[in-house]
Amino acid sequence: MNGLSAQVELLLFAHERPAALEVAALRDWRLRSSLVTRRFQASRSTALECRAGSVGLKGEATAAARWQGEGDGPWRLRAAGRVVTLRGDWEVSDQGGNLRVKVRLPLEDYVAGVLPAEITADAPAAALAAQAVCVRSFTWRASRHPRHEAAWLCDATHCQRFRGTLLPARWVTRALAASAHVVRTWDGQPALTVWHASCGGHGASAQAAFGGTAVPYLLGGRDTRPDGRAWCEGAPGPWRLTLPRDHAEALWRSGGLLGPGESLVQLSVDAREPDGRVRTLRWAGHAPRVALAREVWPRLGPTLPWPGWASLRFDLNPTSEGWQFTGQGLGHGVGLCQAGASARARSGWSFARILDAYFPGTRSAHWRLVRGQRSVVPSWADEGPPGL
Repeated sequence: MNGLSAQVELLLFAHERPAALEVAALRDWRLRSSLVTRRFQASRSTALECRAGSVGLKGEATAAARWQGEGDGPWRLRAAGRVVTLRGDWEVSDQGGNLRVKVRLPLEDYVAGVLPAEITADAPAAALAAQAVCVRSFTWRASRHPRHEAAWLCDATHCQRFRGTLLPARWVTRALAASAHVVRTWDGQPALTVWHASCGGHGASAQAAFGGTAVPYLLGGRDTRPDGRAWCEGAPGPWRLTLPRDHAEALWRSGGLLGPGESLVQLSVDAREPDGRVRTLRWAGHAPRVALAREVWPRLGPTLPWPGWASLRFDLNPTSEGWQFTGQGLGHGVGLCQAGASARARSGWSFARILDAYFPGTRSAHWRLVRGQRSVVPSWADEGPPGL
């Protein structure tokens, strides 16, 4: 079985697409292009900015297509009001008038930077370890099937949110240690270990949520205790979203679902999946239209105040002033239900048993450090280490 590289390729600030980047390091460092090399003392910062198809140093005339940071780091990268600190290599280039910031960092540093952005610290230890395995496995899969042309992953939600730090919290380091470099496999290949906040008692299939072909271990189904109660019961509980007509019209128009000056005169559920989630929505402006709810949802949901349109498991009813959504769950519903995983952990489940439940038929594998090697050399086994 081929292993996972010790270095993760990642695009930073992918959502913000900044026009400028400020860089500093804790040790002396260099900034190199094909034309020139600049040297900087420890903690001294400089800024790079877009310039008509190239990247220049702020306050200087020098510009180049690409700049690369050289030094031992660690690095502090600041853009769009956000700061990321990390070890590794990085480079900056122009991408259509914005900066493309690409970094290469150690795998476990990357996992440590994802965990705080994807799960809360108050989850039980076994749930945190299960989440670490999901992040690591998702990363391994991306190394085989990069999600971007220039890198495996980016730091935005559609890949994995990454908020790097050199001093991860104790709960993060414990989750990494407890999961012991474990990943999940299907037929010897990296499993698609996606997750969401709460399924509302019934997981969704990957095919229904994302399209494409069915994934054998992501078929969805009831996620309930022996007494019939949802494992994620009460987390976060039923949600409601009321949209006045003018707000709904503006929302649909901003998503390209209504033409200029067109009024939203009708909105309803057209069809449902077997698990109760909405498959298609029907609405009318100048003419009736039908679209897959999974394609409408990501266009409109992120623009609403939290939790807004929280899932596709909802009922939709007209009101005197507009429409009301009433639903359950939070997220797409595929794979690991974080609220359900936490409830299982509180009931004494191990992280491996939790993963067995949410990714049935997948198996655990692990890799270890080989002494005397400068980099991590994967060593895979069909079964995980003792204690799984």
